[in-house]
Amino acid sequence: MNAAQMLTVIIPTYNRKKELERSLNYWSELPFNVFVMDGSRFSYTGDIPRNVNYSSLPNLDLKERIFKAASEVTSPYVVMCADDDFLGYNALLKMVEYLECHSEYVSVQGRYIYVTDSVPVRWYVEYSIFDNYHVSSDDVFERAQQALNPCMHQSYSVMRTEAMRVTYDNDITQFNAMEVNAVMMSSILGKHRLLPLFYSVRQLNTNINFDNREGLFNWMDENKELASNWRTGLALSFSKLMGEDIETGLNFFDFAIQEYRKSCEVKKKAIPTYSWKSIVKALLPTVLLKIYRSKFPLGFDIHDDISLMRRYASTVEYPNSQVIAKKDWKRIKDVILASVEE
Repeated sequence: MNAAQMLTVIIPTYNRKKELERSLNYWSELPFNVFVMDGSRFSYTGDIPRNVNYSSLPNLDLKERIFKAASEVTSPYVVMCADDDFLGYNALLKMVEYLECHSEYVSVQGRYIYVTDSVPVRWYVEYSIFDNYHVSSDDVFERAQQALNPCMHQSYSVMRTEAMRVTYDNDITQFNAMEVNAVMMSSILGKHRLLPLFYSVRQLNTNINFDNREGLFNWMDENKELASNWRTGLALSFSKLMGEDIETGLNFFDFAIQEYRKSCEVKKKAIPTYSWKSIVKALLPTVLLKIYRSKFPLGFDIHDDISLMRRYASTVEYPNSQVIAKKDWKRIKDVILASVEE
């Protein structure tokens, strides 16, 4: 079994036909098995590539669709990809190879960029503050601290299939809680690393809030019973997997949430209340704003995109570096351009 056969891609989608068609176009050319879990009210009626297992699941929420796919996957490794994102072919093979050689690691991911939906396609560095993100401790509490403060999402990592099943075998439906729970479970199950490889291309959406981390705490305050159930469920998983008592599991949850809260507080202080970009956004008419966004995307993680792009342009982690990175980027960029020009 080669590396490609050892990995299955899961794509949750919901009411986004254009993005789904673009995603299918991309993955149809790659030798991975792909599970599309569609929660849309109406089924997709376009062509389904041979390597894609499409399921219409309008009655299942996001978490349920992910868990169903993970339960049906037969490969030893799995990765989730949003329907408007891309994962590099060669990078995925490297991730599988790394996990094969490092049994103590439960999941790995690489460097991210985000792109504009325009011609020419412009790319910008994402999550640059996590360049050295590495959850490497042998102690589970220390792993939680490393993983959650600062906190890097791990939902789109290549992970061991059983780990994904365990991670999504719960009743959590709030999105922020799902992401934090995934990081907690990863810390319980083993180590995690962000490898220095060009890995993911994410679609820049300027109409959403990139920093909605406090939404989790608001949800926990407003839904105390659900939050308590989450805490108990995580503690039970901890107890079962670690062979510890339930009280230790509850302490782990409280410790992990506290570390995540610290991470949010630090990041909140680092974000200025006003910036020249937010002022421009407020003053520009709609037409000019669209032109402006195509050249200078607005977003929470964008500090000085042009200088960052130049800084990372030739490093191993980003598109214009190694041969495999260039190949992955060209394949992805061609699909993006084809969809924009249609």
